Amino acid sequence: MAQELIPFGFEASGDKAFAGANPVAYNVLIGGKGEIRRRPGLRYVGPTAAFSSYAISGLFVTDGGVTFAVDEEPGRRRFWRIKGTSAYDITGAIAQGDLDGTARPVFAETEGYVFVTGGLNAMKINLLAVGTPPSRLGGSPPKATHVIANTSRILVNRVETPLSDVHFSAIGYGVAITPFETWNTGIEAGSFIVQGKPDSVVALAETMREVWAFGGQSVQVYQPDPNVVYAPTRMRERGLAAPYSVVKVDEVFFWLDQYRRFIAADNAGQPKEISEAIAGTLDALTTVDDCYGTRITMNQFDCVLWTFPTDKLQLCYQIGGGWSRWGTRDEGNWKTLPTKSFAFNRTTEANLVGTTAGRVAEWSISALDDLGTPITAFAQSGFMDRGSDNRKSCDSVKLAFDRPTSSDTTVVGTLRWRNEDGEWCSPLELVLSSPDNVLVFNSLGVYRRRQWEIEFTASEEITLVAATESFTVQSN
Repeated sequence: MAQELIPFGFEASGDKAFAGANPVAYNVLIGGKGEIRRRPGLRYVGPTAAFSSYAISGLFVTDGGVTFAVDEEPGRRRFWRIKGTSAYDITGAIAQGDLDGTARPVFAETEGYVFVTGGLNAMKINLLAVGTPPSRLGGSPPKATHVIANTSRILVNRVETPLSDVHFSAIGYGVAITPFETWNTGIEAGSFIVQGKPDSVVALAETMREVWAFGGQSVQVYQPDPNVVYAPTRMRERGLAAPYSVVKVDEVFFWLDQYRRFIAADNAGQPKEISEAIAGTLDALTTVDDCYGTRITMNQFDCVLWTFPTDKLQLCYQIGGGWSRWGTRDEGNWKTLPTKSFAFNRTTEANLVGTTAGRVAEWSISALDDLGTPITAFAQSGFMDRGSDNRKSCDSVKLAFDRPTSSDTTVVGTLRWRNEDGEWCSPLELVLSSPDNVLVFNSLGVYRRRQWEIEFTASEEITLVAATESFTVQSN
């Protein structure tokens, strides 16, 4: 008799001999020793009721801890300032205070101001004048979808011809708005043309004083230069398929490239593909240009979550690990979580979410549901033959869990399996009673290849520490 782990873990996709041969993981996080637990849930924070009747498509927290939100009211994209349990409509009575455009809001902060783009005219918010509504940025900057702050300037991409231009303001100082509303040509303020590839600049990002200009076919990097303001340093031929898929994790950028592959790159090395395991899933998507992403970091877990709205899919990449899917199961069908925008509060280390229902929530390890909706978490192994085409008798399966010692006897989930491409067996209930959190199931049949599935249903903290199968390879 031999003993081996049942390899519950990260998701993978590809061409296999029969359906369901690939591992699947929904709503899980996986620890360094292979232990599996439910992902963070969502809980409401801030205002105790919906402050907007529309989805919160933009969310930003300043370095000083001030939270701003943008909603999706048709014809008027309103700005909100959130303080404690209150939300204030700071848009003003006239449309000049609305966010201009229909693109996803992008924020940048420098020198006492927050700048916001939404596809047309950029907006400014004066952090020192709390009662002043947002207003359009003066000085005739180009219409833009992205804005960044770099060396006390603000930079935007141009969404009108020529599309390869990046424009930058004069250098800001103190609390004066004048430099940021200076968009001249020359050494103090002007533009540069991204010429490495003949593709449009569809996104901007900043790290280590460098400016990354993302085009559809390439990424070109620029540095501040005393002679030309911004000088090109290098180019990478991995472009951007989705303008809002760029996510910064410390000094590393992650994005979805023109080949439908997720890429990681820092300021030194070549871009590295990180999505080999889910290539089949990405290739099967109908639409990718609407993908947007965010970083979620808490405790020992550091993840990047990407949402594909058209395909109703959310993919989570656990840094240094692998992939899983996040979502909500409703009557057997999976749908995306009610998340629309994201922000990180450095002061409180909270991972904030703007919801589709006009409220603010946060990811939390201690939240055991999603705003009242249960979290269904499960993992499937691939089909396993234990290194032999001979029949194997499954002598036993041992499941070791970790859960609060105060927990009462309860059904925490189910276990089931199928052989070859046959039907799934009836699920076995996982009934735990503290302090004994080990379950053993004996004599689970004979197989050549078998796929396993475990599902967590209980609304409590629970971790699958290990799943071990004892089996005997038969002589036939």
